[in-house]
Amino acid sequence: MSSLTLQVNELIKRIKSLEELLVQKGIAIDKANRQNKALGKLVSGKKSERQEKNPQDSMTQEEFDKKKTEQAEKRKARKNNG
Repeated sequence: MSSLTLQVNELIKRIKSLEELLVQKGIAIDKANRQNKALGKLVSGKKSERQEKNPQDSMTQEEFDKKKTEQAEKRKARKNNG
């Protein structure tokens, strides 16, 4: 009976170590995929969504100020002023 228990414990240890290796390998693969994506963007010259959405470049100063005041009014309207 004790030999079976020892075998089970040994197999459990092996399974845990294999699971840890799989997790580490998955993390490494995810990291490599992110790096490949970033390098692909650099090579292709594409801009990220944040870089493309720059409101100051596409709006006049007057439009930008108007949008800013509208946003401030919306924030003020959301508050509980009693």
